[in-house]
This record gives sequence, C-alpha cells and structure tokens, in this order.
Amino acid sequence: NAAEEMGEIFSESKLSPVSPPDLSFNATFGYTSFGPAGTIVSDNYVEDLDLRQLKLSNNVRVNLKATDFEANTVRIVVHFGSGSLSQPSTKSGLQWLAPIIMNEGGLRKHSKTDLSRFFAGNN
Repeated sequence: NAAEEMGEIFSESKLSPVSPPDLSFNATFGYTSFGPAGTIVSDNYVEDLDLRQLKLSNNVRVNLKATDFEANTVRIVVHFGSGSLSQPSTKSGLQWLAPIIMNEGGLRKHSKTDLSRFFAGNN
C-alpha cells in the first residue's frame, strides 16, 4: 500500500536530525574598481520625449527620463553593443537566453542570492 509506505518513510524521516540552513553572509562586495569614470561629452535634450541623452567619454550612452510611474524608483536597462542588431544570425534565440543568464546568473564573485542580500532595502 503506497499510503502506508509513504507514512512509514515520513515517520522515519522525523527521526533524522536536521541542521538549520547557513544564513551567514559576507557583506563585503567583491567589486570595487570599475575603471575611470566617463565624463559627459554630449548632452542632448529631446523635447518631444522629455528626456536627456548623454554620451560619455568611455562610449557609454545614457537616456534619462523622469516619470511618475513608481515613486522613489530608478529603472535601469542595459544594452551591450548594438543590442539585438549585433546578434549573429547563426545564434538565433540569443536575445531570449542572454537576459535570463544576466538576471539569474549572479556574478563570478557573488550568487544571485548574495546580490539580493547586498541590495535589499536599497532599491
């Protein structure tokens, strides 16, 4: 009888010691050097969209737009290279895989859980 067998397994498992999870957390962020900061080389206001477009000396481009969608929130979107325009034609599906890896993969020195702990209360 499967129900009896499951009951026996459950009863036996209650006799096995269980250790609490390790909740320790090293609060030292593993990255401190990000290279020289870029300086603004161009600042363009786009009136019909009510946004600023900045180009920095390190070739980073920034679009800034204030909204009232969410109070006290800053949303960041990052594109690498030319975004999906630079995706190799031989690598179809990369546009769906890359965001999952970026969002779920963590960083070399920190897991996704560690990153959530670092930034808890700061977002």
